[in-house]
Amino acid sequence: MNTHCFNRLFEWMTAMMMIGISITVALNPKTVEFGGFYLLADIGLTAPALGTLFMAGGCIRVAALFANGRWPVYGPRFRAGCSLFGAVIWMQMLVALTAWSTRSGYLSIGVPVYFFLTVGELISCYRAATDVRSISC
Repeated sequence: MNTHCFNRLFEWMTAMMMIGISITVALNPKTVEFGGFYLLADIGLTAPALGTLFMAGGCIRVAALFANGRWPVYGPRFRAGCSLFGAVIWMQMLVALTAWSTRSGYLSIGVPVYFFLTVGELISCYRAATDVRSISC
């Protein structure tokens, strides 16, 4: 099986989600300003900054997935770092939606989505770290 895709579907999908979110924000910044993520501005993440962060994160993630197949020693380390970075991004989105839900009086449907994206990234990070150990030994 292709070394770029073997057991990495979740990581490819999250990379594409990041790129897709960045394109959505670039096309219409109001999706951040008036959606549940407007609270991200409190920590300095404006719509352009958020779009740039997601585009950079998604593109670096794609590079890490290609490197994983071609760079057996450092590829899994790169993947693990990207998964950890992804977990932090999704956690920020989760925190913002949770805060928004608290203020609005009802729970956003996005809360469980971002929670499980965070968990999935942490699992991917663990799997990549396991790949590092199996290659290093």
